[in-house]
Amino acid sequence: TTKTTATSTTTTTNTTKTNKLPLKYTFHIAIHHTLGQLCTVLSLSSNSISFTHVIKAMEPLFSALASYLFLGQRMDIRVYLSLIPVVGGVIMACAGSREFSWIA
Repeated sequence: TTKTTATSTTTTTNTTKTNKLPLKYTFHIAIHHTLGQLCTVLSLSSNSISFTHVIKAMEPLFSALASYLFLGQRMDIRVYLSLIPVVGGVIMACAGSREFSWIA
């Protein structure tokens, strides 16, 4: 649209850019999310809910490893150091559990 006044002329255009993700990227995210859900259901079917959540506490470690292996992203050393207590806690929780199975 063009707006004219006594002193100046202003032209504005109404352009809206839409940022659409390509379908293949969305598909990859959907596949990985579905695999995560399937693993959770498998773990729930073979263990108690509380033990499954202990195992799920390891997700940050697997996310960091996947980012490094598949995307080549290196995180700050503080991120890796913060995973040590999480891994240690899961190891301690699993070590004495009678519910432990490799399926979990």
